[in-house]
Amino acid sequence: MTFPLYIPKTSGPGQYLCPPNVYAPASPTILAVSSTTFAALSSGVICTGPFAAPASGSVKVTVSGIVNQQTATAAVAFALAALGTVTPLIGNSVQMQMPNITTYGYETMEFVVTGLTPGTSYNFDVLAATSNAADAAEMVAQSLTATTISAGRGAPITVTVQGI
Repeated sequence: MTFPLYIPKTSGPGQYLCPPNVYAPASPTILAVSSTTFAALSSGVICTGPFAAPASGSVKVTVSGIVNQQTATAAVAFALAALGTVTPLIGNSVQMQMPNITTYGYETMEFVVTGLTPGTSYNFDVLAATSNAADAAEMVAQSLTATTISAGRGAPITVTVQGI
């Protein structure tokens, strides 16, 4: 998936630096990483899209969607890296452990990224990892627009970038 470079007229704090990237397939799609080393959930799909760094050189990337872990003993983690790479991580990772086995929960994760070169174009992939390689870290994507709820679980995965 390619995204056009979005350059806002002004790029003050709190302003979106590119259109929100929303991944919402018609049927439930599980994006999984079964590794203790970070890997992209879906490189170029679950990403920020290109944006120009603001004058401050700092952004807040927010990722939200349905998260799952396979067992109560595994933790899952999410992070950012430059599109098509897995190292170095950009900013901090977010690590969590759900309260029960195969618990699905809607999570919102925020990543503060500093030290970007103002005016330079960036695009970050969303990465995932699990503390037990036998148990996947998952996000479940789905477009839900019906007037009744479905028996499954899912939500659009949304990635936004704001200047700070």
